[in-house]
Amino acid sequence: MHFTFKHCPKTHRHVLRSLLAMTGLFVSIGCDHEPDYLHPGEAVSITILSGGQPVPAGQLNLSGQGGGATLDPQGVASLEHVPYGTYQVTLLPPEVDPVPPEPGSAPSAVATPTPFPKKFASAKTTPLSITVAEGTENSFTLDIKE
Repeated sequence: MHFTFKHCPKTHRHVLRSLLAMTGLFVSIGCDHEPDYLHPGEAVSITILSGGQPVPAGQLNLSGQGGGATLDPQGVASLEHVPYGTYQVTLLPPEVDPVPPEPGSAPSAVATPTPFPKKFASAKTTPLSITVAEGTENSFTLDIKE
């Protein structure tokens, strides 16, 4: 048995052709993206300070395809691969564990995170930026209280 559009009513043919065209469009859009690891880049280390002291918790994100990482207790965020380019650095407070500690146990070290000023939460308003370049150390220290 052979299927052709001639056996369908005109409205069904239009719908089927539209669906085929949209499917082709979605497939072509999905095939255009390359994973970040295929773009040349480097490992990056970013230390966040506040008045010269490490910020011990938080989430650091780089604009665009830069990625993100959690700050460790020394205020360092390590990213394995960031494509070369310039990025705006945004900061968000750490997520608070929604489960309270068990009675009698010590609360976590980051029980009440200090929020960052709002300007650091958006790539449009943050004053922080880095440039990842080939052949450089790509280790950055940014102080949010300067």
